[in-house]
Amino acid sequence: MGRLSRVLAGMSLTAVGLTVLALSRRTVQLNQGHAPGDKGSGFTVEFASFSARKSDAQNARCSNMKVYATLPCVNSRRPCVQLYGPSEERVSASIPVILSVPHGGTKKPVWYATRNCTNRDGWICTGDGWTIRLAKAIAAGFGATYGERCPWLVINHLHRSKLDVNRDLPIATGGDSNAAEAWSAFHNFVTLAQNKVNALHGNDDTAIKGILVDLHGYSGVDYQAGGSPYVLYSFRLNDSVLNQSVLSDLVGGSVAHAAQRLGSNGMDRIVRGPESFGARISPVDPKLVVGTMPSRCGEAVPSPGNPSPLKVCHKCRYFSGNTGSTLGLHAAVQVDRKRTLAMNAVQVELPRCIRKADEWYTGLGRSDTTAVQADFAARFTSGVCDWLQGVFDEPLCGPAS
Repeated sequence: MGRLSRVLAGMSLTAVGLTVLALSRRTVQLNQGHAPGDKGSGFTVEFASFSARKSDAQNARCSNMKVYATLPCVNSRRPCVQLYGPSEERVSASIPVILSVPHGGTKKPVWYATRNCTNRDGWICTGDGWTIRLAKAIAAGFGATYGERCPWLVINHLHRSKLDVNRDLPIATGGDSNAAEAWSAFHNFVTLAQNKVNALHGNDDTAIKGILVDLHGYSGVDYQAGGSPYVLYSFRLNDSVLNQSVLSDLVGGSVAHAAQRLGSNGMDRIVRGPESFGARISPVDPKLVVGTMPSRCGEAVPSPGNPSPLKVCHKCRYFSGNTGSTLGLHAAVQVDRKRTLAMNAVQVELPRCIRKADEWYTGLGRSDTTAVQADFAARFTSGVCDWLQGVFDEPLCGPAS
């Protein structure tokens, strides 16, 4: 892969309307070319594969996505942060979905200081195992369901003990300048992807026609001893809000734009009603729930059947998305010198039974986990695209193949 670099030191990427956070000393690998509709300098891509396994989807057409940007680790050619996208910048190749993976990295380079891992006050260092692999399975799922169309994917490869990109800088990096650079790169790449989605799929003058999906993992042993079966969909709404009988349309959250488009009772409908992710994304096929896996694996909270955390567990932790910075930083994006647009976003907390069943439950092998992930990926991709169509009243993902 060629090494074409541009220093991103507080410069403005006017080709895509993006003001970049400063990356003080190092380079981010970008291929120089032209952005969609731009006649001047811009950014296209470098070919590379993230090698998603073909077994992750029956037709893994998105297993060879392009690398749009890379931040190499300090004193290494290996990537620390990467942005992947469709093979070509055209509507018929793109899905208006950005997948971000903040805590799935495993790299622990000595050049990055270890954070103060007290597991209190935001200083959490436990990674979300297998979320990178699952994100690739989901990307492959889009390709399998919607032909050659692929989503956008931002990955932090650093372990959470070195960097937590879902926190504000002081806690995210512990003051380490190398980690701060990677933090900036991750969020720059999300913003770049948002601008790409806007350039390709447009907006409704208020919000970009797409969604940001921030993928996480959790054990859920407070739900039940073997781990929770639930997928938690978080919209920067805490459990005290969700435990209300009716959600006010004024509560805000990361899908406030979607709620407004739906009109009366829009927030309740989009978060846990008939238009919600919980209504559109069904649980894993029961035939795949084997061994000691928890039943109802992949069931959603909130959803019509589980409208609030209180309905499934009185003392369990619900990840609201409030403490993280990814949804907060990217709920709006500047697309040109005059306009800032909203972008609907959701934080998805994935249970062990979907991420790595064979490591936590008896009676399963690696092939069982792969089958569960492929099944969930197929349900998730079609559900997200149905959700987008319900919000924007057009088939943004294109026809299913």
